[in-house]
Amino acid sequence: MSKTKVSVVIPIYNVRPYLRQCIESVLAQTLQEIEIILVDDGSTDGCEKICDEYAAQDTRIRVIHKKNGGLVSARKAGSAIARGEYIACLDGDDFVEPMIYQTLYEAAVRTNAQIVQCANYFTVSEDEGREIFTVIKSPRETYGKKEIRETFYPGLFLRQTFPPSVWSKLFRRDEYVTHIAELDDDISMGEDMAFSYQMLMQCQRLTVVFPPMYNYRIRNESMSRSYRKDLYNSFMLVCDHLSRQVKQEENPVLTEQAEQLYLFECVRCVLNELNPHSPLRGNELQLFLEQIATQFEPKQWRRFLAMEYRGKKCKLIVWLCMLRMKKTLYALVCLGRIKRMADEKI
Repeated sequence: MSKTKVSVVIPIYNVRPYLRQCIESVLAQTLQEIEIILVDDGSTDGCEKICDEYAAQDTRIRVIHKKNGGLVSARKAGSAIARGEYIACLDGDDFVEPMIYQTLYEAAVRTNAQIVQCANYFTVSEDEGREIFTVIKSPRETYGKKEIRETFYPGLFLRQTFPPSVWSKLFRRDEYVTHIAELDDDISMGEDMAFSYQMLMQCQRLTVVFPPMYNYRIRNESMSRSYRKDLYNSFMLVCDHLSRQVKQEENPVLTEQAEQLYLFECVRCVLNELNPHSPLRGNELQLFLEQIATQFEPKQWRRFLAMEYRGKKCKLIVWLCMLRMKKTLYALVCLGRIKRMADEKI
């Protein structure tokens, strides 16, 4: 029996309309020495039956049925039984081109890379169709530790130089299993950033491939307009996780970015509260906004304010936090909710 070259871990939660296309796209791979690990994370829409159906048809498919625990716990469960030399992750509502895993694997073996990154991928949406999206513009193929620091560290935590998406990468299995175990299962947003950036900081050799081979689906029911209940707690866990990695790295560029990341995520949490579906009201909302505003010193907010790429709304929030104008910040959020409610009725 030939050795397994790539383990494809697919976390699945209530994606029934897209799941068959996802699985079929992996079964159609030109690389035959793969295994497909379907992690049913407590689906309630029939995904679990589809997983078992495919597992009965192909011995390369293994299924894990587990209680819903989120993306981190699903990836941990899948990687724990993985037998491949390398691990790839695929979201259950996405699909891949037939050559992707052969291309990634051959690049990894040829260059002895710990991570192989797709420089381009397809976005797929009902409104816009299929378009190519570029995440790495440098023409260089292989990066050693020195080149990784020079190329990707500037702007890393600000998502400017290296894509956080786990699904656009191939990882050497041993490193993947070691580092995924260090992630907190309670991280429900930002888990890709926490994991990918940790892996990059530990990486000695990175290889980039350029053909677009991953299809990332943009769904109309996207989370972008919905209220994110655990945003603050989740991103504080992400920031804490990355800060611990930065201390080990002892890199001044990343140390400064770690502070900026905390500030940015706090601003995002305020923006999240503009959603009228937030359960926070009255005194509870005031206390939360006060916690955000006073979490950092005015001089830290001032440094963050100087960053040019922030939008007007973000800068207004930073100004109010810097000046400790907590009542005005509360009024801004309340007015924002009223406007959102009016917009939804139109």
